[in-house]
Amino acid sequence: MLLGRMALKNLYRHLRRSLITMVSIASGLGFLLWISSILNGHNLNMISTVTSTFTGHVQIYQDEYFKDRMIGNSYPPADTVSALRTLPGIQTANRVYMPAIVSASEESLQLMLVGIQPEEESKITELKRNL
Repeated sequence: MLLGRMALKNLYRHLRRSLITMVSIASGLGFLLWISSILNGHNLNMISTVTSTFTGHVQIYQDEYFKDRMIGNSYPPADTVSALRTLPGIQTANRVYMPAIVSASEESLQLMLVGIQPEEESKITELKRNL
């Protein structure tokens, strides 16, 4: 009780210093919450953009694909795809990813080319709407 009265007395004795400190803490906390909400919204937007237009939620490969990354091993077996299509709420589409390089006289740029089947892809992503 004695410490509480001494603390309040000290706050009232230097009222201007106490107000400046409280305003500084409040404005810093407000700025921190504002930045945190902006970053959270940015992250949610990035996740939504990537999952709705590019990779999807699940990717299935054959076991041999990761050994040599040959395109012939990238497609899952047909029985796996047909079994997935029978599940409620599951939509599938085949994609082919291929790294590429575009070069000019003094510069080059790495690209990731994505091959899709437009009929299947339009059922899953919003890629057609964005073209």
